[in-house]
This record gives sequence, structure tokens and C-alpha cells, in this order.
Amino acid sequence: QNDELIEKAKQQGESQLHQKRERVMLELDKLKRKVDEFADLAELDMMTQYLTDIRNVQKRLTEAQEQITFINKEEVLYKWDVTEYPEVNLISTGIDPYQKLFTTVVKWQRAEKRWMDGAFQDLEAEGVEAEVDEYQREIYKMQKVFN
Repeated sequence: QNDELIEKAKQQGESQLHQKRERVMLELDKLKRKVDEFADLAELDMMTQYLTDIRNVQKRLTEAQEQITFINKEEVLYKWDVTEYPEVNLISTGIDPYQKLFTTVVKWQRAEKRWMDGAFQDLEAEGVEAEVDEYQREIYKMQKVFN
């Protein structure tokens, strides 16, 4: 009878593990689709929101990675093959250029507002020129990624 209880508990654990794996795969699929949507985002007024969306995706990806670590440990305990999740790297590398782009645009928008709406006497030509050069370099690097 103890063997039956142990076997039943093992089957329950394995069933729960299968469910966890399916939930992680669904979450990764949702995140991948969200990253794919970033290619269509182009409203300058929405850049701050896009950056927030990227941070949310990154947070959800981190949570999924934690789940994957837990799942892999359980797979080892059940003597299963450890499941690989290549989607994690695809999502992570896919989100990176968009984060850089949106961050640069937001920084530019803030700087432009400071230059245009701030006190004229607070402007320093060398500082403004250095910032513009930095943004130009960043955009030039990103242009290679997006072309």
C-alpha cells in the first residue's frame, strides 16, 4: 500500500511538472509575440510607455527563467531529460535593440525639452554638442541593427 501511495504521489508530481512546463512555454510564446510587436511601435509620444512595456517583458522573462530553473531541478529529481528553452535567449536578444532605441529616444526627448524650454543662459554649447554627438553615435549603431 505504501508503494501505491508513493507511486500516486510521483504521478501527481509528474503531472504538475508537465503543467508547469506548459505554462512556461505559453508565457514564453506570449513574450515572443510581444517582442515581435515592438517592431511596429513608432509613436514618438508613446516612447516612455514603450520603455515601460519593455521593462515589463524583461520582468516577466526573469520570472520565467526562475520557473525554468525550478522546473529543470524537478526534471533532474524525476530523472528526466532537462528541457531546453532556446526561446529565452531569442527573447532576450530580440528585446535588446528596442530597449536601446526607446531609451535613446526618451533621453533625446528630455534633452531637447531642456534645451528648448529651459533657461537660455543654462545652455552650454560644448555640453549640448557632446550630447548630440552621443545620440548620433547611438542612432548610427542602431541603424546597423535595424537595417
